[in-house]
Amino acid sequence: MSQQINVTECIICVIASQIANVGESVNGASLQEKEGFKWLNNDVANIINISLGSSLAVLMQQQVLRSRTS
Repeated sequence: MSQQINVTECIICVIASQIANVGESVNGASLQEKEGFKWLNNDVANIINISLGSSLAVLMQQQVLRSRTS
């Protein structure tokens, strides 16, 4: 099992998830209580968090793969 774990990919996941969590905290704290953002409940904030984190992880992995091939 340990042979399947790639340290670089683990680091990418940790970094992407932390950036997404900070983004969710900022969005939630600054926008959820505002008048025009009643639609931004915890469920929507979680969807944004997951989307941001996964998108960042994919983009970061693509950059790592490009740097290895060039």
